[in-house]
Amino acid sequence: MPPTTSARRARSFHARRSVAVALFCLIGSVAICFATAADASTASVDASGRIYRDGVPWFPIGMYHVSWIGDRQGAKAVGDLEAIADAGFDLMHATVDARADMIELFDAAEARGVSMIAEIPWSESGPDGFVNLWKSHPAIVGWNIRDDFNAPTFGPVAHPPDEVAARRAVIDGLDPDRLTYASGTPFPGATVTPYAGTMEVMGFQSYPIGEQSYPHEYELEEAMDEFDYVEAQLAGTGQAWVANAQAYRWRSAVGTYPTVRESRNLLYAPLIRGASGVLWYTMWEGNGTLLPSAAPALWAELPHQVAELKSLRPFLLYGVRSDLPTGLERVHAGLWELDSQIVVVVLNTHRTDSFDVSLALPGAGYESVARMFPGRSESGMVVDAGNLTGSIGPEEVHVYILDATTPANTSPVAAIEASPAEVAYLETRTFDAGTSTDGDGSIASWQWDFGDGSVASGQLATHEYAKPGSYWTRLTVRDDDGATATAFAETVVARTSLCPASPAADCTSSSSGSMRLSMPASAAKRSLQWKWDHGTVVSFGEPAATTELALCIYDASGRLLATGVRPDADLWTDRGDAGLRFKDKDAAPSGIRSMQLVAGNLSARIALKARGAALPEITTALVPPVTVQLVGSDTAECQQSVFTTEDVSTNAPGSFSASQH
Repeated sequence: MPPTTSARRARSFHARRSVAVALFCLIGSVAICFATAADASTASVDASGRIYRDGVPWFPIGMYHVSWIGDRQGAKAVGDLEAIADAGFDLMHATVDARADMIELFDAAEARGVSMIAEIPWSESGPDGFVNLWKSHPAIVGWNIRDDFNAPTFGPVAHPPDEVAARRAVIDGLDPDRLTYASGTPFPGATVTPYAGTMEVMGFQSYPIGEQSYPHEYELEEAMDEFDYVEAQLAGTGQAWVANAQAYRWRSAVGTYPTVRESRNLLYAPLIRGASGVLWYTMWEGNGTLLPSAAPALWAELPHQVAELKSLRPFLLYGVRSDLPTGLERVHAGLWELDSQIVVVVLNTHRTDSFDVSLALPGAGYESVARMFPGRSESGMVVDAGNLTGSIGPEEVHVYILDATTPANTSPVAAIEASPAEVAYLETRTFDAGTSTDGDGSIASWQWDFGDGSVASGQLATHEYAKPGSYWTRLTVRDDDGATATAFAETVVARTSLCPASPAADCTSSSSGSMRLSMPASAAKRSLQWKWDHGTVVSFGEPAATTELALCIYDASGRLLATGVRPDADLWTDRGDAGLRFKDKDAAPSGIRSMQLVAGNLSARIALKARGAALPEITTALVPPVTVQLVGSDTAECQQSVFTTEDVSTNAPGSFSASQH
């Protein structure tokens, strides 16, 4: 097979922080505790390679930011840090030097609960000046001591193990409460074992897509080969290691970003071989290449993978992992056993072929199998005579959760009731497991995973989702004999809950108005314009302070669109007689970019523009009458345009326009 390039792209990782960590524990038959957003003060690695933050096991989920390229450092990187935090990551790698505005980046990270790995200059006199300058800041969790530590892949290494160990000793002397980290290649044949112990956390960069070490068809299997090699090389050493997953494009004629399916395959390959964390490369790599704009589909996918990792954290941190033989060259599997449950991951690295799989399950019997992430389409395997069997398609990743049966015991039944039926972001939804039952005993514990990285315990639980989307809540109940059962419930979190299923009554119409809707293939180019003129409005409320405004669109088939803007003084301007003006260039999370609201008697007007993927996809022609309404949360008034068939000039799938005069 073709050799890899001699110096494969990477950066660095390192895990730990210093501020006071809040602990959250789920109590089953064992106590499972997590460090929640805030502060930590120490970090360590135990003999098994598990990373701890402030004495609590931690599975870091991070993103590289190669700040030195293009000089996007300090305050310049704060916006990128905010985007990383919004996506759910809890770790960021960035270049750190002595410039004063570094403090702005560190403070922003601390405020958002994001730990930071510092990549610092290492001059002939050592890193003392940089480490001593910043080591007391609570956002710093570790120091990058060497990039590409085991390069080149073949032949004598440029940085021998003794050199890397010496750098670790320097950092340990300067800042013993932070971890040391270095990244290198996992390519089979590279020097790995001699580096065990020369750093606390070892990163392995796996960037096969477009690298051309192998033909395109073999790229996903290349990643699997790499982590098989890492597992074998580090077996028995106790070395903690994390995966540097690919989220960038090689600069070559065939260079592409990973697709959504490729990205997920590349994530799960190292997980089933024992990774202690994941750090994607990279958010910023210079030359204007910022991941959200360079690869929007990939960036939109990563928060879902982050949420999956957070749901898997109990198993990744506390479960007993083992490889699961498949008997197939291109299908790989692993499992984690934890407290009467197992999670099984099966992945197929082949680009075009499907395979029938039969996997022998360990230990006790299993009555049922469920998709760990019901929102994913990959599924279909069943339990048959102690085996997990079924078909797996090209590039697919299947993740299942199974509850073990207990001899001479009737397993419990998990059930979820949730209210209210409709909820918007930052609004409370209540989850009740009270109808769960146990035929020969009682329910002893209830554990909740809300699908966004948040967890809770108890029969009743409440949760607020931070942003719109579809989330699957997982309930695990445990009976008094230790048997478990699992149930799922979907929560569709809307942008507003002010739009009822049918148009509100008694809204005020105007003498003229228009609406234009465009739904092209590119979600980023979806657009909506609505104008409402020569009407009467006493007041639009106080949208800068207390009033939420919702835009609701209906046709004869029902509600088509519901979005809105929450009160925000930074986005609203009172222009006196010219009315209220809303402007949000990011249009998040509503999709609404601008609004002008002018109150008056027969002179009131509304002009609204929305754009982007936050607008729901509407692919069919609309069925008149089409009703557009603006509804306020704390005002009795609402305004509407009702467009009949006679008002419509364009009505085709993805395109609608109408006007009244």
